[in-house]
Amino acid sequence: MGTLTTAIQEDDAQAIEQALTPDSLENPIDDQGLTPLGYAVEHQRPGAVALLLTQGADPMRLDASGKTPLLRALEGGRETAELVLDAIVERGLINGDCRRVIMRVLMGRWVESEDRRACLDPLGIDRKRQAALFDQFDRYEAKRRAVALVERLRAFCGAYVEMAAGLSGVPDAPDTETLFGFLMHESDAEPVTAWLLALKARIEAGARPDVAWQDYRPLLAEVRNLDADQRTGEVYARWVMLEAPFFSIEALVAGRIAAEAAINVDTQAKAITRAARAGLFDLRGWILTIVSGIDFEEGADADNPWLALVDERTRTFMLEHPRRLRNDAFQYLAGVMDLLGSAFDGFAGFVAALTPSQRVAFAAHHLSACKGQPGGWLAMARVLASEGLLPAQLPARGDSASWDGMADWLIAEVGSDLTLELLERIGADGARRCYRWSDSVQGQVQARVLSHWVEAHPDGVDRLRASHLCLVGDRALLRRLILDSRCDSELQEVAIANLGWQLDGLAPDEELLALRRADCLRIWCEQPSILPDEWMDWFWAHRVAGDERVLLLKAFSQAASVTEDEEDEEGGALAEVAGPALDRLRDWYLQDPALSDRAFSTIEEVDWRVANAAWDWLGFASRRAVLNALASELDGAGDYRLNHWLNQPSVVALLDRGMADDPAPLLAQRDAARWALLHLCEAGFEASLPQLQALASQKTVLPHAAKGLARISPGRLRDAGLLSDSRKAVRDLALRGLCERSDADAAPVLEDCLGERASRWTDIQRGHILDRLEHFGRDVSDLDPLMGADLAAFEAQALKGLKGKRSDALERLWNPRIEDLDLPFSRDALHWSCMLVRDEEWGQMPRGVRQLWALLGTEQRAELASRLVDAWGQGAADNKDRWVLRLASAFGDDRLVPQLKELVALWNKKHYQRAGWVVGTLGELDTTYALFTLDEIRKTGKYRDVVRGDAYQALRHAAERRGLPLQELYDELVPTLDMGPDGLVLDVGPYVYRALLMPDLSLRVIHGGTGKQSKSLPKAKKDEDPALRAVAESRFALLKKNVKPVVQQLGPRLEEAFDCGKSWSTGRWQQLFLEHPILLLVGKSLIWSGTTAQGVQSFRISEDGSLIDREDEPVVLVEGEVRLWHPLESTEAEIAGWRDHFADYELTPFIVQTEAPVNGLEDEERASLSLSRFSGAKAPWGNVKRLMTKWDYRVADQDGTHIFGYTHGYPLSRIRVEIGMQECQISMSFDEDCILGDLEFRRMGEEWGSSNLLALGEVPPRLVATVIEKLRILTKS
Repeated sequence: MGTLTTAIQEDDAQAIEQALTPDSLENPIDDQGLTPLGYAVEHQRPGAVALLLTQGADPMRLDASGKTPLLRALEGGRETAELVLDAIVERGLINGDCRRVIMRVLMGRWVESEDRRACLDPLGIDRKRQAALFDQFDRYEAKRRAVALVERLRAFCGAYVEMAAGLSGVPDAPDTETLFGFLMHESDAEPVTAWLLALKARIEAGARPDVAWQDYRPLLAEVRNLDADQRTGEVYARWVMLEAPFFSIEALVAGRIAAEAAINVDTQAKAITRAARAGLFDLRGWILTIVSGIDFEEGADADNPWLALVDERTRTFMLEHPRRLRNDAFQYLAGVMDLLGSAFDGFAGFVAALTPSQRVAFAAHHLSACKGQPGGWLAMARVLASEGLLPAQLPARGDSASWDGMADWLIAEVGSDLTLELLERIGADGARRCYRWSDSVQGQVQARVLSHWVEAHPDGVDRLRASHLCLVGDRALLRRLILDSRCDSELQEVAIANLGWQLDGLAPDEELLALRRADCLRIWCEQPSILPDEWMDWFWAHRVAGDERVLLLKAFSQAASVTEDEEDEEGGALAEVAGPALDRLRDWYLQDPALSDRAFSTIEEVDWRVANAAWDWLGFASRRAVLNALASELDGAGDYRLNHWLNQPSVVALLDRGMADDPAPLLAQRDAARWALLHLCEAGFEASLPQLQALASQKTVLPHAAKGLARISPGRLRDAGLLSDSRKAVRDLALRGLCERSDADAAPVLEDCLGERASRWTDIQRGHILDRLEHFGRDVSDLDPLMGADLAAFEAQALKGLKGKRSDALERLWNPRIEDLDLPFSRDALHWSCMLVRDEEWGQMPRGVRQLWALLGTEQRAELASRLVDAWGQGAADNKDRWVLRLASAFGDDRLVPQLKELVALWNKKHYQRAGWVVGTLGELDTTYALFTLDEIRKTGKYRDVVRGDAYQALRHAAERRGLPLQELYDELVPTLDMGPDGLVLDVGPYVYRALLMPDLSLRVIHGGTGKQSKSLPKAKKDEDPALRAVAESRFALLKKNVKPVVQQLGPRLEEAFDCGKSWSTGRWQQLFLEHPILLLVGKSLIWSGTTAQGVQSFRISEDGSLIDREDEPVVLVEGEVRLWHPLESTEAEIAGWRDHFADYELTPFIVQTEAPVNGLEDEERASLSLSRFSGAKAPWGNVKRLMTKWDYRVADQDGTHIFGYTHGYPLSRIRVEIGMQECQISMSFDEDCILGDLEFRRMGEEWGSSNLLALGEVPPRLVATVIEKLRILTKS
């Protein structure tokens, strides 16, 4: 069929007639199952379509994808559609009227839905495909209308320029194309705006240009039909700028309404604001118009100026929903806040221009914070205060002008209610935002005002409250308030607390402590501030009964605080906790051990390092309290915090000590017991027995308990009676612990288990015992009746195990496909093996199952596992039957991978836990293809984060099994799909086929006997072995289905290697890219840079696998490094040479190399921690959202309303890119502009903060060039 497809592609009628046979006319001719007519239609060959129709080809014949040539014609070009429609009219399938209806639809003209359906339903085109067709045609028509509109707008610009040319006193007008460029794309914005201002001045001076606006305003109704990338709202805003010289705002809106050019209110307001910013409208008047709507809460005045901007329908809606009017007004006011000062001679002038009700509304709104307007808050607050109002918001933290001015203002008003109210607001805001006095401007204001209050109005200190003081850190002021008996008691407690943070460097204040010793001791010991040594010693020397407890606990906590940096950065060793703080704690504790022990018995917050250092001299109650605190911490910790604690040497040491001296507290809580049991030891074994026996029935605890019991000597385990306990759960746990032991001293005890009391163990447990004895080198042939047994023995054992009753383990999954496998053993034997797998709880494949399934061949085992998984996935998928996944991981092969991937996709959303089990099975398969699929799941956004996390963990475990870092594992994750140096070899018995992968990723199958080639595996012949044929078809289908997805997945990985400059050793690179069949194919379309005897040289892999440079000269690598070549590290001549080389060989590069960006840093930028070159640049929100998703950048920080940055990680270089956003609201329309911020590069895997920022000069230049190019694309768009 290759000749026929070639003839159709070339539209050669003579060649088609020669290649066409009666059999081939309606048979598939390509790997997509297309007939000749379908193939001609798909490739838009009208000559071939006409010829095939005359030869009798059926335009209604379904192909492999369920489409007819007619449907393909309707989805394609109009010419082939007409030919096919004529053919079906001749055959009487539709009449001429229907043909005309369908052609109208094709041309994008309106046709009633009923008429369309009446014509398309009889042709077998379902409603879903009809809807897709109509949508496609509608898009064509929308595009056509947009093109026509653009031409009319160009004509309008020409008329506008002609009009302006006739006015005297106006600078030279721009030409038509310049004005059109401004209107459509904002090009030449500054000179055009300046010209419009001059034009407006000339018109205001009396000129009367003649412009037929009534002829052009109907265009406004069509502006919305422009393509999305032309940003409809922006085009309209610039249109308004062109109208502004001729009209007032009221006249402009009246013209819109008269022309019935309905424009969205939001679009209208933004356009007018833009023109007002440029000076083309009265800015002050426009702001007052906006403000006229801010004070309507329950009702709106019909004469409100804001309502004059809208048509009658919108006006009616606004009157019925006044709150919507109010919210919109505030929204537009937010857009002009930066203009209030210039429009009204300062913020005070703006407030003065408001009506009383408008001032009340504005004061209550968050805009009253005047963010971004230094000093604006203060000016506004002074005017509002004169009417008894205050802004609802405090100034922004960065508005130092307002904060400094507020302090002076309040000092002048000291004693007034205004001062008290603002001081209280400052305190409440600081408490809500958790500001500290030491780093807040709020605290400085409070301190200045209160200091003046105390000096100027000492009799008025009783009016002060705690909230007025909460951010103050002035020690003299705090001391004075504490000692003043007239002050409120709650305020004095806050003053004591604040002073507690200021004691460093101060000697004990005898006067203060004499009056308030008890309060100071209580407050300072409760808060986490450091109490200096002198103060601690003073309190201990002057203690009274009951003070010991709080002082001891404070000494304990401070021993932790002053040693918090003594543990090494990696946490790899237990730090020594020593020094005066620990000595003081020991001395105080040992002065009265019984009293101290009682004091420590209630401790809740414990530093584990201090507890370890003090363990030897702590009393029993103190130790138990420490262990109770540790158990509570472990029991309530989430995964992240739990991992943190269990990696701390101090926690590990404390678990060892606790399990040796007093295990009861650690074993009292189930989750804590799991980790504590891992530290079970001989010393604490007896004390642990009661709780250990109670925990034996807890499934989540069993694996950890077994590992703990493995630390106990086998003899002691046996003597404790655990192996002979009357409770089955206890016996099972003891046996599991015994089998976990790695020393051979467990063998005699295990042999005893198979003695007289062997009957108490199940088939599964006996199998575990036998496996362990074999591991210790014992001969178990006399102990294992199934070792080397015949099929009859297995059948007998199966009947005995089933006890005459089939388990439901297999009944739910049984289907004829399993029966078709022609297994050598009975259904009962398979039932028995499935029951063993279901009941096994140790995470191992039962010995009996391995022995029974060994009677099957490798292929048969894999196929049986596959069909069981298929039966589970296609059926009810009961969670109780997930034991089939264990069979899949034990006996499956790569044929299971697509099957398992489909199950992950199926259960990803509603049954993500089940999807996670399947992901784990892929990891346990541990084949290259399975791990490759896991990596694909990890990187694909359509999967839930929890499923992607499971895939990541499975890959980590795979890397650990191989002893590789995770990043190096990724190089291993390109499956060969069974291909070798000679392609995929398919043995079918009397001969073999070879499937070769071509450069375009198609397959060529070569017959081993005849040498003939075909695109697919030829039909089976009589002399082929059916079993081998089935295996060959399965392997070929696996290759054909997955080779393109595998190659596609390599794209992002190689692009990251290119951007980061990843290198391979020469030997490793040769192993990957010269020996791996798929990587070799991809590597041939890449340019490499490697070490040769002459130095670093660029090269590529030629068609025969040799290495050549751009001049076709051979290249010989020596030991060194190889990486992807980058033009940033090359010369212009070399770049041009490689471009010519690829053109000469007609090579399509797998990734962009010769055209890669070469953006560099300026010298002054290299030392900087951020790149501000694009800071303040604008980019449309729609493009930002689309491109960030395309580039896999995720939101780095947001508050639910604003996005503050995007981030993307480059694991190969351990660098994370942060693109800041100064202004980006989630609710923006797509044509509104975001404002970009700084670009930063951070080290991955480190805590957030400035310490992980990289200087730009430390970042690989390739990566800098790539990210700068992305920013250029964003701002250019």
